[in-house]
Amino acid sequence: MLEKYLIEVVSGKKSGPAASLTLVGLSFLEGIYLLLLRTRYFLYNLNIVKSGSLDCQVVSVGNITAGGTGKTPVVRFLAEALYKKGKRVVIVSRGYGANNQEPLIVSEGRGPLVDVKTAGDEAYMLSQLLPQIPLVIGKDRLEAGRLAVNKFQPEIILLDDGFQHWRLERDLDIVVIDAFNPFGFNRLLPRGFLREPLTALKRAGVFIISKADYLSPERIKEIRRTLQFYNREAIILTSSYCPSYLRLLQTGGGAINLTPESNDYLAQKTKFLELEEIKGKRVLAFSGIGNPDSFVKSLEGIGARVVERVNYPDHYRYNEEDFKRLSNRVQSGGIDHVVTTEKDAVKFTSAMLKHLTEILVLGIELKLSDESKLLDRITQL
Repeated sequence: MLEKYLIEVVSGKKSGPAASLTLVGLSFLEGIYLLLLRTRYFLYNLNIVKSGSLDCQVVSVGNITAGGTGKTPVVRFLAEALYKKGKRVVIVSRGYGANNQEPLIVSEGRGPLVDVKTAGDEAYMLSQLLPQIPLVIGKDRLEAGRLAVNKFQPEIILLDDGFQHWRLERDLDIVVIDAFNPFGFNRLLPRGFLREPLTALKRAGVFIISKADYLSPERIKEIRRTLQFYNREAIILTSSYCPSYLRLLQTGGGAINLTPESNDYLAQKTKFLELEEIKGKRVLAFSGIGNPDSFVKSLEGIGARVVERVNYPDHYRYNEEDFKRLSNRVQSGGIDHVVTTEKDAVKFTSAMLKHLTEILVLGIELKLSDESKLLDRITQL
């Protein structure tokens, strides 16, 4: 509730004396945050704090705003595409929400070696969706990268959420821009959503405007103009998230988190449904992701009638009580299907799932406006 209230305040949807007082407090904290950023810039620019490099190409996928801009689908897309081109690729991630903070190998290229609590939800999901790609996590991405290089000798490391991680030098920064809120209300955290001033965009080599299919061409042109104002050299691409499959999550017996492309999904008896089967059906959509609106729009895009939505905080750790409450909503009537995301599904346990007779998981595929231009940019580094 507090997170929702603060978002409404900074976005201008909430007004009144209390909101005005809150903005004053947030503006004060924004000033402190800016001071800390400038101190960090100063230390790195004078080499008081030094960056380190790796014996391979490093491509970062990051953002300029907090929240769900769509970095992870870009990482997945690039890892698959570069792997198909015969490149030795390793993903390095912080492992947000992971119990472990030291460098750790989550996957050696044969699926996850640890559980979701140890790896963090996004890293664990990637290790399942990309069983052929090694994945290493660590709060210190330089040390995690060194582990990856020593173990796997990659040609390319894909650095997940690395735009602000200056300790590790990069050969290319790809910055994902959320079309819904591209510039974080033009204010730094916590007064707005910006993680850095917009002048930081000059470090990027590629911009990807995500969810561009939901906005008008005129609005996309406005975003492009702003990006070009700060950086005239970077490539600007657009992307959309297309629903690619619906799968029935096994309830009462533990989650099975595999895609149709996985080699052993048939052995696991995972049932996939046609996307059309949800058309016109009344859906309860629940998720704990950075941008739940995008998930709902994806469902509505395939014809589902989202009559109820339950939003949890990003990286939320579910418990049995959450599923009991979801079950009560379903039992109250009027719900044909309960649908969630792959990122959420990796965190469900058999104890949670026993409270619902059925959960559908929506799979999403990233579509780029000019993927060859992006891949050429990386392979020519």
